[in-house]
Amino acid sequence: MKIHSLTTFLFTATLASVALAGTSVRADAQTTVVLNVPATQVSDTMLQAGVFATTNFNAQGFLATRASTSPDYRRHALLTFDTELTIPAGAPILSATLALTIKAGNADANRTISVFPVTTSFVPGEATWNVRLAGTAWGTQGGDLGPLAFQRVVTNTPGTIVAFDVTPIVQSAVSASGSRSTRLALADLGASTAASYREYFASEAADPLVRPALTVVYGTAAVPPPDTMCVVTLDIGHSVGK
Repeated sequence: MKIHSLTTFLFTATLASVALAGTSVRADAQTTVVLNVPATQVSDTMLQAGVFATTNFNAQGFLATRASTSPDYRRHALLTFDTELTIPAGAPILSATLALTIKAGNADANRTISVFPVTTSFVPGEATWNVRLAGTAWGTQGGDLGPLAFQRVVTNTPGTIVAFDVTPIVQSAVSASGSRSTRLALADLGASTAASYREYFASEAADPLVRPALTVVYGTAAVPPPDTMCVVTLDIGHSVGK
């Protein structure tokens, strides 16, 4: 008589601790950078129209905005931040906030200040209302400004820190194919009045706490591994007889 025992044995194991079929593992990380070091990370200047249209104000130590129908009093504040060497190209920007500290303000307690991207490069030590660098004019006097990005009410109280959400501008800058610096302009588009005048501490301020600062939070995602299922098959076949 023949006794047939265990002719074929199949053992299949899915190792869930390694991976689950149909799922992938994703790891996200966030990095925060604060750009406020003069010259290397941030530089700035003020532009003034009218009789001051050819004057560079980079050395005056403060930025200013003012609304006026008279060109002689109209002012824009311009800043540039190095997001090219400090943030990876194309990084997803989770948030970007520009912080300025009020140095002085005229009588109007609340002014709406608008923030724009500056679409062409400029040299703060050379830029004026008419030119973005020595011998090269702006496409539009007062700065080549892109679409309005953000507005907020700014007080006239010295020492107040005001924050502007510039996330879309920074995202566009770090995703650019050319220069990836972030260039910003502030302007008061409200009613013309001397009371609209605002001064902000510039990057040359001795106290680092009042300098313009750009705080950027960006995220990076690890490349998800392929869907994985580990299958172990044991094929044992034999017959025993006598």
